[in-house]
Amino acid sequence: MSCAVRFITIVKKVAFCIATFLLSATLSGAALLLNDTFSYSNGPLVTVSGGVWVHHSGSVTGEMMVQLGRVLLNEANTEDVNALLAGQPYSASGTTNVFYASFTVKFTSLPSGGGTYFAHFKNSSTTFRARIWALIGGAALDRFRLGISSIDSSAASATNTMDLRLNTDYTVVTRLVNSNSVTVSTLWINPTAESDSSISITESTSAFTVVSYAFR
Repeated sequence: MSCAVRFITIVKKVAFCIATFLLSATLSGAALLLNDTFSYSNGPLVTVSGGVWVHHSGSVTGEMMVQLGRVLLNEANTEDVNALLAGQPYSASGTTNVFYASFTVKFTSLPSGGGTYFAHFKNSSTTFRARIWALIGGAALDRFRLGISSIDSSAASATNTMDLRLNTDYTVVTRLVNSNSVTVSTLWINPTAESDSSISITESTSAFTVVSYAFR
């Protein structure tokens, strides 16, 4: 699998229209936690971002590259990176426990059959929530699908049945509802409103503190 992410926006809000969120995060009750257009010079993301994105795992630091305003993710690489969210940490028992993430992604090669996750919310250690998966299981020839999980790191817990094409931009939006015992993760593809078709999973989990957003 190889793909390129063009921008990322993270906000916190109880409920709002995704179409508006994609245009602006200045609505009453919304708070912008992270916004990056990746308009850096070409080079390793952890270097050209000036410390916005940092390496947290993988055998090679500086492996994830920026090229022409996109972050390049490759299943063959090992580096995982994350960016801190403004105002973190956000405890599951606090007053802020609903988060939205949005980015555009273009895949240039297919993922493996079972797929892998490539983006997620992260705590200060190595616990993740709302993992976004890319996989070819169930998809038509030369197509792929996106799925979502939180605690499951071996497979997507739910998969969107939309068959996606290579070399095509897609807007991916996720919502994480975080509590002390339950996590609800939702995934949209190319939404115009929060009521649009989505997939969602509810998982019993231990308490999770939101600190950053990560790519892998």
